[in-house]
Amino acid sequence: MSGAVEFRVGSASEAEIGQHLRACEKDFQPPLASRVRIDEYAGKIAARATCFEAWEGGRLVGMVAAYFNDPQGEGAYVTSVSVLRSHAGRGIARDLMERCVRHARALKCRRIRLEVGTDNEAALRLYGRQGFLPEGVAAPLVMMGLRLDGGDEDG
Repeated sequence: MSGAVEFRVGSASEAEIGQHLRACEKDFQPPLASRVRIDEYAGKIAARATCFEAWEGGRLVGMVAAYFNDPQGEGAYVTSVSVLRSHAGRGIARDLMERCVRHARALKCRRIRLEVGTDNEAALRLYGRQGFLPEGVAAPLVMMGLRLDGGDEDG
């Protein structure tokens, strides 16, 4: 029943982003609705983030949303990584993160950061395999970062 996944950038509407986030809400650790108002968050993502998207059969099945709005152009912040549970384990999150990192490199960003739940073992493994390192813990979240410029951590 699975079709080919099509990757796009910035094509999802605010409503499609909101629908996707609601469908994935309980897979976030802690649950997304415990931290944000999903419709407002979807609006902010639609207006300000770059969305790396996976589509299948006209449905948004995966998304990485990142802000590339650092005034010095040095950093990016991944605000959301989500894949529908029905599409988990197919490498979609990995592919979307790789596209996000390539985009950050093309923009000459020096670092990408993200926060992930300390109990989200699958996400921690995914980010670790991509070179993200823990930078600090504020339970229930851990901040992770990926240096893109090869510089030292004092930068």
